[in-house]
Amino acid sequence: VKGGAKIAGRTLEFHGKVEGSTDLAGQEVILSGTFLGDVLVSTTTLIIQDNTVINGALLLKGEPRLVVSERAKIAGGITNEESQLANRFKDWQKRLSWLTSSFLALPLLLGLGLALFSPDRLPASAKMIKTRMWSMLGIGLGIILLFPILGALMMVTVVGIPVGVYLLATWPMVILFGATIGAYLVGDLLFKRIRPAMGGQWYLRMLRMITGGIILFAIGFVPMVGLLPVAIVTILGAGSVAYIRWRQGSVYYFK
Repeated sequence: VKGGAKIAGRTLEFHGKVEGSTDLAGQEVILSGTFLGDVLVSTTTLIIQDNTVINGALLLKGEPRLVVSERAKIAGGITNEESQLANRFKDWQKRLSWLTSSFLALPLLLGLGLALFSPDRLPASAKMIKTRMWSMLGIGLGIILLFPILGALMMVTVVGIPVGVYLLATWPMVILFGATIGAYLVGDLLFKRIRPAMGGQWYLRMLRMITGGIILFAIGFVPMVGLLPVAIVTILGAGSVAYIRWRQGSVYYFK
């Protein structure tokens, strides 16, 4: 067979040569011959006879009963197709977890700087989120979703280019500060529950920031689910950043 082959039947016995990939399906499949590409088999019983040569991989759907002659040659090995897809999905999950956790490294450094050099901003922002949580969530979600869209639309018109540049440049900074405040919020909530009377000295603010950052960093490694709490606290923090910017410092009344 020149090119690929797709064959299905109740009992399938194939002898010959296929130059491309092969896709076989049947209750029982018997193979012999030469296959230059991958061989995908969906069956309950697979028998590979003497002198069978598969230059590609043998991909199995499900977990069939497998009988392979010692004189058969499978260059690409035998792989369960579902396992291969599952491994790819797991690799994607790991990359997403690393990306989520790495995203928190810069906010942690920024938060330590704010805790040391801008002592009122983090605790005041955290308190504002706790008192106006739904408002901050709505503002933050609106900014994160709308800023890039509005910025791109503004860039289309000559008059709107400065506004578009401002929105697109501000957007990542809002997310960065949002993640920073969100990490501090997590640490603050934890320490408020453990020790409500804990003070607000600079080293305690740094401790809250480090604790919250570590918690979110660890949560970020939880496949799929870990992204949700990180996103929520980042949105809350972004909302507080926008509110601070709009009110020009009135946030500090929330000490």
